Amino acid sequence: MLRRSLSLTLNTIKLYLSDPAPLLVFIFMPLGLMAFLAPASRSMLQAQGYLHAGGAEQAVPGMTVMFSFFVIGVIGVQFYREQGWGTWDRLRIASGTMEILVGKIAPGLLLLLVQLIVVFGAGGLLFHLHVAGSVPALVLIAIGFAVCIMAMTMMLIAWCRTLDQLNVIANVCAIVLSGLGGSFAPVSALPQWAQAAAKASPAYWAMQGMRGIILDGQGMRTALSTCLALASFAALFTVLTAVRFNVREAKVSET
Repeated sequence: MLRRSLSLTLNTIKLYLSDPAPLLVFIFMPLGLMAFLAPASRSMLQAQGYLHAGGAEQAVPGMTVMFSFFVIGVIGVQFYREQGWGTWDRLRIASGTMEILVGKIAPGLLLLLVQLIVVFGAGGLLFHLHVAGSVPALVLIAIGFAVCIMAMTMMLIAWCRTLDQLNVIANVCAIVLSGLGGSFAPVSALPQWAQAAAKASPAYWAMQGMRGIILDGQGMRTALSTCLALASFAALFTVLTAVRFNVREAKVSET
């Protein structure tokens, strides 16, 4: 099992690298948006009492979290295109369901982690982000959020029959969930109805944890509580995946 899963993992990584343009877009676009959002974020953070904030404390994690949702479509493409290429049935015959899932999920999770680390790191270097708290705690939250997004990706793949459906829902979720979660502005600055709905978004928990570490100097306790909340979302998404996922179901890859 391990050998076949590893083979599928390496093959999927090669497919990602054969067309890196989508991933490069999701790395450079958030950096461009950070340049516009950081000045506005500075005013909002200073109004909240963070007098020495430069705006990167909100803009960098906000854009990093939002564009993680957009990567769902990049990961999902690999599941749908296998069927479009006619290779899915061969995979299913040669490998078990668990081997296929491991071979597809592992590179997807790696892709998410790379995107989070590169965008967060580049944003920090370019916009002089200062982390007042524990950097390892921040990394732990990034890992927890990546796992949550991967679980959400699998849920959408399980429930969406076509690639178009996946892309539309993933893009809507990227805007709505990240907006509610505080990616564009602190949740306290949102309308009352949005503040009430914010906790239903995994982005909210990721952003709250990151803000606590970056702005308030918090550490591992915050990271662990954040990861527990994200794990709850991941568990829900996994259950919904198990209810619907069928390795024999035909998917439509044409757009």
